[in-house]
Formats: sequence, structure tokens, C-alpha cells
Amino acid sequence: MSKRGQWNYRQRRRHRHLRSMATGSMLGLFPVLMIVFLGLWWDVHYTGYFWSEENMEKRFREMVERVVPQVESYRREHGHLPDTLNLEGFANDWGENSYIDTSGWDYLGFIYHKWDDSTYVLVHKNEWAKYVSSPKFEGYYFFRWDEDGDSMRIDTLFIQHKKKNEH
Repeated sequence: MSKRGQWNYRQRRRHRHLRSMATGSMLGLFPVLMIVFLGLWWDVHYTGYFWSEENMEKRFREMVERVVPQVESYRREHGHLPDTLNLEGFANDWGENSYIDTSGWDYLGFIYHKWDDSTYVLVHKNEWAKYVSSPKFEGYYFFRWDEDGDSMRIDTLFIQHKKKNEH
């Protein structure tokens, strides 16, 4: 082999070696890049979305939508509200009528109160949200601090019931 052919052979071999090193190192970096990406994603969503008012309200409403039909079914069947809740997917927590929703990763907790056979309340354990069912009002109360943190406002959301068209 001539010197020029030998030189071309070495260059091609060196080029292939560099290419394989570059490709190999990129594939080797993939798990590291994936871990960094997932870590950043989790930090943003854990501190941002998962604990945001929007997500917490959504989770509370979903929990209420699962509990209310069972409470109403009990009332229709027995003629009065239940004293305690024994519902699937909800575990009894500390104290009487204190429960946690075990269907989510953050175990949303709530307390069930009843006053008579027509009025009951589901209260979030941190007391920032309430669901009230009574003859004169059915809906949610969401308690929020203003931006300075020195006064509180209450956002009220009434539940509108759809009436069936009867002919």
C-alpha cells in the first residue's frame, strides 16, 4: 500500500472511530438527559400545577362528585342522612367523620358534617374549600387570601340543577 493510500486508510479509520465515539456518547447520554428532563418536569409541575388553586379545586370537586350521589342515595333509601360515611375509595382518617380520598396520590382529606336530615357539609381538612347541601343553597365555598395575605375573600359557586322537560 502506498503512503497516500495508507494515509487515507488511517483517516477513514480515525473518522469512523470519531463517529462511533460521538454516536456512542450520545446514546450514553440519553439516560442522563432523560433524568434531567424528568427532574425539571417534576419540579415545575410539583411546585406549580399539582399544588395550584386550579388543580386543588378540581380535585375537591371530583371528590365531592363521588361522595354526593352516595349520600343522596342513602337519604332516599333510609329517609335521613347517614351519620358516618362508609364509601368505597375513602378511608376513615383520624377523628369521627374525617376521611381521605385514597384514589389520588396526595390523599385529599375532608370532613363530613350533618345538622339535620336536609343539610350537610363536606369540608376540606385545610378548610379552604366547602361543599354545602341545604334546602336553600347547594354549592361550593372557596376561601382565598388576597395577595398581601391580610384579608380573605370567599368565592361562591352555586350548583345549577338541570330540570327535565316534562310533557
